[in-house]
Amino acid sequence: MITVSTVNLGENDMSHITQAIEQLLRTDKGERFFNRDFGAKPVDLMFRPNTEETVMLAASEIKEILDEYEPRVVVTEFTMVDSDPDEGRIKIRLGLFNTQTQVEDSVEVVVG
Repeated sequence: MITVSTVNLGENDMSHITQAIEQLLRTDKGERFFNRDFGAKPVDLMFRPNTEETVMLAASEIKEILDEYEPRVVVTEFTMVDSDPDEGRIKIRLGLFNTQTQVEDSVEVVVG
């Protein structure tokens, strides 16, 4: 995880938000016993071809998930940094804008 902001504003601190995003994207839907709807299903991305269409589809899916579970930020950038189908992992970079503090940041998340 990479964070560029060092602002400490309590609950709106970008480091807390990026940790929440990482946890959300690394959790499979249905994995949490008492909250079956929490999480994402980004594992599907690993077996899709690495094309512009796949990146746009992944960005759309992740944006929808973050709109629902992390309303403090707006996704401003989505980049698939790396994928390793043999290991079953992808690395994505998200540009984020905190709507409450007006702080921009980015996070890289390895999924899989």
